[in-house]
Parts: sequence; structure tokens; C-alpha cells
Amino acid sequence: MKRVCHVTSAHRRYDTRIFQKECRTLAKEGYEVYLLVNDGNGSEVREQVKIISTGFWAQNRKDRFFKSHKKLLEKALEINADIYHFHDPDLLFWGLRLKKKGKTVIFDSHEIVREDIMDKAYIPKVMRFLISKVYSVCEEYVLKSIDAVIGVDPYQMRLLNKIGNNATMITNYPECIEVEDREITKNGICFAGAICSLWSHEKILNILDKTDVKYRLCGVAEDLYLENLKKHRNWKYVDYKGVMDHEDVLGFLEESIAGMALLGRIHNLGPEGTLGNTKIFEYMRAGIPIIATDFPLWKRIINKYKCGICVDLDKEEEIIEAIHFICNNPVEARKMGENGRQAYMEKFNWDTQIPALVGLYKKLENHKGYKKQNRARPY
Repeated sequence: MKRVCHVTSAHRRYDTRIFQKECRTLAKEGYEVYLLVNDGNGSEVREQVKIISTGFWAQNRKDRFFKSHKKLLEKALEINADIYHFHDPDLLFWGLRLKKKGKTVIFDSHEIVREDIMDKAYIPKVMRFLISKVYSVCEEYVLKSIDAVIGVDPYQMRLLNKIGNNATMITNYPECIEVEDREITKNGICFAGAICSLWSHEKILNILDKTDVKYRLCGVAEDLYLENLKKHRNWKYVDYKGVMDHEDVLGFLEESIAGMALLGRIHNLGPEGTLGNTKIFEYMRAGIPIIATDFPLWKRIINKYKCGICVDLDKEEEIIEAIHFICNNPVEARKMGENGRQAYMEKFNWDTQIPALVGLYKKLENHKGYKKQNRARPY
């Protein structure tokens, strides 16, 4: 049994991509899986995954960068895994140190970090370009030295392949679950996820009095942003449910006329959009039409599978027309929902990504030529 260790300095222990998808998948495939996290919640075994905590939850970025990294490296060495799979860009050089100790190292790049830096509000604008360039040089050096890198969409893969490393695309599609096709009373347009400016909620509020629909919201909200939304003249058309349990979100989506995915245009998405964000695929799974930003990548998917409408984020009339069309054409709207669900079941679910993940691990094992080791369990 090969011992693998996923390491994160910033993500929660039950993170959807890291724990729910990757760690659980590898455990089911017979790997001895450890997940090393930064929090104070203690260690546990959950669904065959051994979650090890540093016992330290960073209160800010300074603590994360200067205090938690040493604890993570110490714990990582104690685990003594064959393969280390790390998930945060601030751990790049720690991954390199593990590589120098003879370990197999994978970097899972959830996003295009060099471009994401250009949108970081906590970095002064005059410094972002320089920091992005410095990070790019460091990233390229490390990625050429470790064993493999994972990307999430075609544009990111083109950037990673230029580095010439062992790059594999593993997208972030939702987990595959059976969804019943049942008659449900539809009630308003909806959004489930982060209540922040990235998802253009204020643009949707601006047009609600022209659409005659409720805007149903659930998810974690940034306090100040939520307070500002509540002051909007059209907040009376919003039904905010707060944070819902994961298992209740699917029902919340199914009860809606359409799902809103008006993601703002930021550097991190590149020129095409991303597959790293699961929003449109969650709406597909729920069997409801999608109203989404017209990123080329999303537009190709939505048009090909006829599961929604893409709009120009800067044109209110297009958003209004899309909502009116779905509300006034229930037969066509239902067909869009059915098309999306079928596409999700056949293509846009996590099960389609498992062969790529497991295949990468097998490839690294064969290349490394592992020998059986007699090791005591570290925990």
C-alpha cells in the first residue's frame, strides 16, 4: 500500500476538491492516504483518510506564511509518505525541500496563481505586477524540479505545458450522485455559493424590479458586502436563506427557475473562463437552466448542450431578456434543465476525472520504481 500525503496550508480539512474528491478517491483505490491541515481541531480518521492537524490555525497571512509552514514540514516528514501532493502556492519551496529528500512531489494548481495575484485586494496595485512576475519565475523553477503538476482547465494547461513538466488536467466537476427527476414547484432565480462581489449580485439586484422574480440566495456572505446589498432598493425581492447544509443545497437549486452564474471578469480566469469553478455544473446537476457570463469556455459548453443562456455581464438588457425568456417559456426551460442534467451525468461529473488522477499516481509509481518499505505508522 503506497502512502500518500496531501498538504494544505489554507484549505479546510473537508475541502470539496482536496478531501471529498481527491483524498477519498485515492483511499478507495487502495492508497494509504493522509491529509495534513492547518487547524486546531485535532486529528481523526474519516472515510479511510487519516486527517492530521498541525494544531495551529493561522489567524492571518503573516501567521500562515511564517509560523505554520515549519509545523507543516515537521508533520509531513513524520508521515514519511511516498508521494506528497500539495495544494497551495505558498508551499512551493517546501515541496522542493521534500523532493530533495527523495520524495515524489505533486503540485495541484487550483488556479492560475500568477494572474490571480493581479486581483488580490490586499496587495497594493503598484506592487501586483512585480510580485506576479517574481512568483512566475519561482513557480517555473520549482515545477521543473518536482515530479508533476495538476491544472484545472485547458488555458491553464497550455501555460503549464510550456514549462515542460509532467502536467495533467483534473477538473473540478461536482461529485456524481443520482438525482431524481421529480415535479417541483419552481420559485424564482437562484444562486448558491459565496455571497461576494465576484458573483455580481449587485448587478442582479439592479434589474430585479424589471423581471418580477424573486432572487433566492444561500451561502456564506462577506459581512460588509451583505450589509450593502441589504441597503439596495431591490433587496425586498431577495430571499436570503443564509448558510445551508450541503445535502440541502441540491433541493434548494431544484426548486428554482434558473441558476445565476454571473462571474465577474478577473485576471485569474484567463481569456476563456475556467473549469475550476463548479457553479454551472452544479446547476446542470440540479436540472435547472443556467444564466451565465459569456466566457468563451462556458459559452461553448452551454451552447453545445443547450442548457442555458450566456449574457454580456455589462449589458443589463441581456440579463433581463434571459430571465424573461426562461420564465415565459417553461417548456423550453425544462428542456434546458434536462439537457444540462444529461450532460452532467455523461461528462461533467467527478467520476470522469478519476482515471486521470489515479493514472497520474500509477505513472509516478512506475517511474519511481518503488520498493516495499517496512514502516511504522507515524500516528
